[in-house]
Amino acid sequence: MMDFISDEGGVRRYLDAGDPLLVLYEDQGLRVFRKPPNMHLLSTVGLLRGMEKVGLIRSADSVLAEMTNPTQRGQRSQDRGAFPDLPNA
Repeated sequence: MMDFISDEGGVRRYLDAGDPLLVLYEDQGLRVFRKPPNMHLLSTVGLLRGMEKVGLIRSADSVLAEMTNPTQRGQRSQDRGAFPDLPNA
């Protein structure tokens, strides 16, 4: 991720300097690095909570529950997601 953000062949290849950039992340380390003012960080949990708030999904909690404890047929326990910004993480 950091290479993509800082490397000449990364994000600069797709955006002009100063263009807005949204990074969807789960890496806790991204919270502490120096970021340019045009970069906005959004966690998956934050995205889901916002989608629930505006009515795009019924329940962020139910999506998160399925992501952290998969129950769908064919999913394995190793498919489970880890979300460091959840209160019980």
